[in-house]
Amino acid sequence: PVNLLDYLVNGNAQYLGKTVTEENLALNTIAYSEIGLGYLRDFTVNERRLTVGARLKYLQGLVYVGMEKDAAISLLTDEETLDLTINFQNTVLNTAGLSFDSFGSNSGFAVDIGGTYELNDKIELALSINDLGAINWKNGAESFALTNQTVFFGGFDGIDSVDLGDAFADSLDVWSANETSTAGFRTAIGPNIFASGSYQVLKDGKVTGSVAMLNSAFFKSTFMYGVGYTHRLQEFLYASTTVSKRSAEPVALGMALAVRGSAFQLYTAVNNLSGLTNADNFQGTDIRFGINLLFSGPSKRARRQAGDEAWQQINELEENLPDVNP
Repeated sequence: PVNLLDYLVNGNAQYLGKTVTEENLALNTIAYSEIGLGYLRDFTVNERRLTVGARLKYLQGLVYVGMEKDAAISLLTDEETLDLTINFQNTVLNTAGLSFDSFGSNSGFAVDIGGTYELNDKIELALSINDLGAINWKNGAESFALTNQTVFFGGFDGIDSVDLGDAFADSLDVWSANETSTAGFRTAIGPNIFASGSYQVLKDGKVTGSVAMLNSAFFKSTFMYGVGYTHRLQEFLYASTTVSKRSAEPVALGMALAVRGSAFQLYTAVNNLSGLTNADNFQGTDIRFGINLLFSGPSKRARRQAGDEAWQQINELEENLPDVNP
């Protein structure tokens, strides 16, 4: 909401006698953790490896604050009296997890599915559908509605940080008086669809181009395009950087780091680093960290290779055996 933020940050002097309206007002803040269990399997298609997998995830909702769709707000400061009038239209605010006893007490489930295919020795293709699921906010859930509700504040000499804080503190009584429900609500976390192709440019490095369709319970579907480079710094250490562009948002810079052992993987990733340094264009950021535990048996290719090596060793032994005449 550019006009609204300008109004709040820079004051109302330039808007005296003018109505500042923000339609399709967006607010969607969510924090949750997830624990997943997945399974991968390799197949051979045209003598190339096809890997298909799925992961079931348990979601633990921590905090949610968001508005439902089609919310709008308008502000008008009278030129003579400097009285402030705020009008809310279709404004429904949902919250959960804000109290100590309800923090982290909501849950849900989601699933990821996807696969990769080795087109040749250097090119690999991938497709996945992630975060197909939702969180049910039941504990500590509250919904507040202000539909065509007008809030009036008189006697302002100007809108500054102190006046504004007092104004919205006073408006809490209005929100409380219009509480509509504590029955709970449901928010989807996806689904998010990713398609990518990677090219091995170096022995330990590859370039990946990707396109994604991102979805949520609140925002409309948006497309994102990106290109990244991943390099194996050590046998167990990987680093990557990405540049991506999401519709109606500035170019975003991301970085990730992964430590991969034989049975585990630690990772952390941050997207939209550039947005953190540019408050005017900031839309949001995404921070992820976690651990993957990997359990696997030998693949068909590994078993076949081991069998070929065993037969080769047997043949070599037979060739080296001395001739024995009975």
